[in-house]
Amino acid sequence: MGKVGERIEQINETFGIEVEFCTHDSEILSFTHIEVCTIKHKGNDWKIETDADYTLELVSPILTFDNAKEANQFKATLMATLDQLVREEPTLGKCVESIKGFLETQTNIKYFIEIKEEIKETRIKYILQTGLLKELNFHNWDEDTNLERVIAQRKKINTLDNEKVQEHLQGVMLSPSKKHGGLPSSQLNHPMSLNTYVWYSMYIKEPKAWFRVIASSKDDFLNRWRNKKIESIKTQYKHLDDNWKQRYLNDDYLEQRQDNNIPIWHRYWFWLVSIREILEKALNYRSEGEKIEELDKFKAKLLTTKIKEPISEAQLFWNKSKTPEWIENILFEDSGMKSNTVQDTKEISNDPSQLKSAMYVTIHKLISGALGVLSEEKQGELQEMIMAMQGEIDADVLKSCVANPEFLHFHYALKDLTPLWFKGSLGDVIFSINDTNIKLELKKSLEKLKSDDVEYILNNNLKFLGRIYMFNEYFNYGNSYDWEEFRETLLPSVSGFVRQFNKGKDQLVEEWDNINSNFTYEKIQEKRKNENIQDQENIQDEDHAKEKKPAFLNRTAVPAWEGRWDTIKKPIRQNGKTTEFLVEHRNN
Repeated sequence: MGKVGERIEQINETFGIEVEFCTHDSEILSFTHIEVCTIKHKGNDWKIETDADYTLELVSPILTFDNAKEANQFKATLMATLDQLVREEPTLGKCVESIKGFLETQTNIKYFIEIKEEIKETRIKYILQTGLLKELNFHNWDEDTNLERVIAQRKKINTLDNEKVQEHLQGVMLSPSKKHGGLPSSQLNHPMSLNTYVWYSMYIKEPKAWFRVIASSKDDFLNRWRNKKIESIKTQYKHLDDNWKQRYLNDDYLEQRQDNNIPIWHRYWFWLVSIREILEKALNYRSEGEKIEELDKFKAKLLTTKIKEPISEAQLFWNKSKTPEWIENILFEDSGMKSNTVQDTKEISNDPSQLKSAMYVTIHKLISGALGVLSEEKQGELQEMIMAMQGEIDADVLKSCVANPEFLHFHYALKDLTPLWFKGSLGDVIFSINDTNIKLELKKSLEKLKSDDVEYILNNNLKFLGRIYMFNEYFNYGNSYDWEEFRETLLPSVSGFVRQFNKGKDQLVEEWDNINSNFTYEKIQEKRKNENIQDQENIQDEDHAKEKKPAFLNRTAVPAWEGRWDTIKKPIRQNGKTTEFLVEHRNN
């Protein structure tokens, strides 16, 4: 979250932090979503969980800070501390003890849930043997998992009691993260109102995406980005010795990080702009504001320019060394707001009407839901086959046995379509709208939205990115990816996607009158429970609260307009105040 985001007013000053901080050497822990251990500090659970690519992450309980700036400062301290711990390549047991010690020194940590004084002793609990074996299922399989080794280790685990399993886990060796360039990566979760979330997406994140798409091949932008990254590493990771500093501060490393980010920035642009333009088409209006108007003009000019060689840089003010002045003037980056007051930010964030905000989230939900339908269950089927074959047949061969193989990667990529992942259900969003006229207008606008219009918008935006790529290549500015390969990961089949998008839209319109009674988070979870869906249980011992979280890749009872149901949370409601929804700020 940047400086503008830090000044957004929240009703609930609560935050959740996730930090991917190390790589490990355990085949058993290559399975994802395993809660390896819990550090109970002042009665609140800090969890160490497995993630893809042999990675561990630390997940905080609900924390309270006076503002988002304080939350970001604590997150930065936590990331640096975790990185320093794993530089010594410790065992998991030693690292967990060190994290426990760190938490005990943080006297200023405030938890949302206050625990009675007599149970505030810090304790560590590892997953039990039965719980660990249960988690080694096809839902949690990762593509980097070596099944032969897992099968051998699982047989060994099956012979151990809980004490020996704990010793086994404590002996797992850790090293600095191999993901995200070798340094920790984090996400910050905090509540936002519907209007504020949409304002932040449309008027902060989308212009920033435009800026990066247009400027990311310019020398001045690249130099600024590198200098900012160098300063960030020097400031946050002061514990690094000279060898590590040399590794992270040299031109080759920075260029690699930059090259990794450019396709991410282009993906953000594609989906942020597509969501807004589909919203405009659905509501039959044009977004107002100098920034959006100028950017749309630039896009139209680029798309209508006839390409004749030799191409002149003057045609589109394409200059290698300098970012166009017009885009510098109308966009602001994180530091660009003239005022530092929360009040000014709050006034701006009242701009999107409730109708526009609700439609924005609806369009985003229909997109992620369509990609979820096309990928999640099919990926689950693939992983089940891989586990059943015990690695005897290559996963790439088995892919041909499931439908929509070109969409399978979206089962994990859904959260990264844009820089923000909205964790509320669409049913709860619509339930939070008290004005029946707005709900009626939403339904009518969805009914009028044509699939041909959606397909045109998506193809047009793909064409724009293709033009950007072509101009960069022609003028030898370079790109960090192959266009055809990137396009396939961005949206492999526009027509196939639009068909599923339209199915989800039609189902949503058909079920509109039943949204409140059937499709809020609690109602969907109730249906899953009644149908005996085996959602992952967080219960490991009597000290853990009895709660369930939705199983990864399991879409039973999940409507076609929801994706990654395992991440969706209940809304945060206050009597007489605006409903807020949890939003995850991705690493961007």
